[in-house]
Amino acid sequence: NMEVEVASSKFKQGDIPHITVQVKKMPAGKMMTVVSGLENYGLDSRDFVPVFKKKFAASVTLHENKEKGKKVQRAVHVQGAMHNGIVKLMDESYGIPSEAFNITKPKGV
Repeated sequence: NMEVEVASSKFKQGDIPHITVQVKKMPAGKMMTVVSGLENYGLDSRDFVPVFKKKFAASVTLHENKEKGKKVQRAVHVQGAMHNGIVKLMDESYGIPSEAFNITKPKGV
């Protein structure tokens, strides 16, 4: 169990590493939640494919963006609008506070 030390919730942008959670509308009106930046907390995105699959009973895939000379950017794609569940899970199971998440979602989600 990994605890992340957070002194205060009054952060200036950039003081705390962020995990980005984006809810996107897909074709046919489906929703997809994209989680990136887990590596900022020493976590491996690859480990969360089975974790999210089990927790949300959803289709979960890993996407890797490899650019020459850059670190591999990984993102976990979870079917459905799972942003609240993901933030809650990361807080309760991994000690990552909700302030660490940048959440973007379409209106009405």
